[in-house]
Amino acid sequence: MNRKIIEVGSEGDGLLREKSAEVDEFGDELHELLDDLWKLLGNQLGLTGPQVGYGKRVFVLNGKLFRGGKDLEVINPEIVLKGGMVMGVEVCLSLPDREWLVKRRSKLVMLSLIHISEPT
Repeated sequence: MNRKIIEVGSEGDGLLREKSAEVDEFGDELHELLDDLWKLLGNQLGLTGPQVGYGKRVFVLNGKLFRGGKDLEVINPEIVLKGGMVMGVEVCLSLPDREWLVKRRSKLVMLSLIHISEPT
């Protein structure tokens, strides 16, 4: 990936508002990105490629906080079913000093390529 330092994007970053492209290459660059996402994630729930300047549809989810302990790497997700709307408080690594009351779906079902692993 030829990046020495990876930074989490901020509110003005256009990639955070754009629809991301599909991942179409599954080589070293993608594996390095996933490693970088895990390093940055820490104790947070999840982190996406666009949050670190990679405009492709990929994200990681921390299994310690979700899914009974199994970490997820999700590539090219497509939402196929949506639940009702609920309100909740959210925070974001891209905007660490803010939190919002937001309306989100109570449930999403998606199709994607995933890698499930035990947390390290």
